[in-house]
Amino acid sequence: MIADMYRRRMIGSGWASSGCFLIAGMLFLIWRPRTSDDWLAFSAILLAGAALAAGSVINRSKYEKVKNLQIPEESVPLKEWGHMVIKRDLAFLPQLLLFHKDGRLVGTVRAIKPPLYILPLSVLLKDSLIFLFPLNYEIQSPDGRTLLTLRRRGLKQSVVTILDTDGKTLGKYVQEDFKSLINVSGMLYGPREDRILSVKVKGLSGDLVISGEDGIPLARFANGFFPHDNTELFRDFDNDIVHLSEDLAEDRKKLLIGTVSYLFLERSK
Repeated sequence: MIADMYRRRMIGSGWASSGCFLIAGMLFLIWRPRTSDDWLAFSAILLAGAALAAGSVINRSKYEKVKNLQIPEESVPLKEWGHMVIKRDLAFLPQLLLFHKDGRLVGTVRAIKPPLYILPLSVLLKDSLIFLFPLNYEIQSPDGRTLLTLRRRGLKQSVVTILDTDGKTLGKYVQEDFKSLINVSGMLYGPREDRILSVKVKGLSGDLVISGEDGIPLARFANGFFPHDNTELFRDFDNDIVHLSEDLAEDRKKLLIGTVSYLFLERSK
């Protein structure tokens, strides 16, 4: 699946690059640049095309290096997840691929039945602004089974209801979106509206900590830190790995995974 991810990036960048060069060529034939401002705008399109072409070449190189690697394919139950390597996937709406450190795909986080008006807005708005609109997401297993459902509602605060495979509400993550422009804080509530976990994200560094009632971290993410031994598989300059506590009841583990997935969906890249 890692090879497929790089292959999709390679193809997507290639098509986008071709589109930029095609637009530049048509503009040159129909509306030839005359002033310095015209040439500046024309050059910007060419530079965008060149950057996308370079991205396609880089992703092709990554694809060639990992396409023949032997990676386990068996799925991992949610309660056994001790960490998540989180990668952005190529899609109109924010989408994530969740991996194990050994390169095994353990899940995909994708939007389900988004409103039609969201798709054109996704081209214009940052990911964090897309989440001002109501959206439903699923965490799916590699074979397409629904593991968790995330329902995001609210404007001044994000209220993310997390449901299990049977549609049972496991709890809610509530985040104050406009109280702080730098740090993000939120609270996880159980099915009986009891506070069970607190969430803190440092806005400048992006570091994430989710703690229990006793203050002990249950999920940790340090921006920029990634085990060097795993860079043979994950060849991007910036790789995100979240460490999860393995000493949790199954429902709380699911709440933890759902909350971490939402936080990374919301991050602008």
